[in-house]
Amino acid sequence: MAQTGQQTSYSATLSEKRVVTDRLLMTQPMDLVAVNALGLNNESSFGFDNGPGGPNQPYEWLSDTHALRTSAVNSSALTSLSTSTAVIVDHGNRFQEGDVILIGAEYMLVTTVSTNTLTVTRSYGGNNTTHSDGAAVTIVGRNRIEGTNSSDSQYTEPTSATNAVAILHSEIDISRSAGNLQRYGIGDLV
Repeated sequence: MAQTGQQTSYSATLSEKRVVTDRLLMTQPMDLVAVNALGLNNESSFGFDNGPGGPNQPYEWLSDTHALRTSAVNSSALTSLSTSTAVIVDHGNRFQEGDVILIGAEYMLVTTVSTNTLTVTRSYGGNNTTHSDGAAVTIVGRNRIEGTNSSDSQYTEPTSATNAVAILHSEIDISRSAGNLQRYGIGDLV
């Protein structure tokens, strides 16, 4: 559907060059007809050069996601007087031996992971506190002994994304120019 002010047909006899940067900001996957018409695939009479070394190279970047570092307590409450060292969580696969976790205001050291049960050393650098069922469990760090091999950490596979059209521009900001013109007595430059 054409918008007001748009030309709906192309004429190879026009001497003016068309500027499409204001209209074409991003190529969507459903806009394949527009990609063919504009010549981003080198098949247009607009004359865009999208081949190797051309000005309209596809831009590619990698998108990554953060590994999940939280879970929740999934058992009865742990009181501050409890000597229990087992904490049952919703997602045990996110934890490793040596993780320092935070539940409420208490830091704990994970010594063993068995499915969703974490064996911990309580009051790691602090005091025992009471934790309710559903309390957030956050991995705050990974305790490693110097000289040991690193273990596999959680890894998320980055995905590749491309954009056939990228409008790169730079802006120049001239500050206090009017005041400097008056101060130094520079006349009308125009």
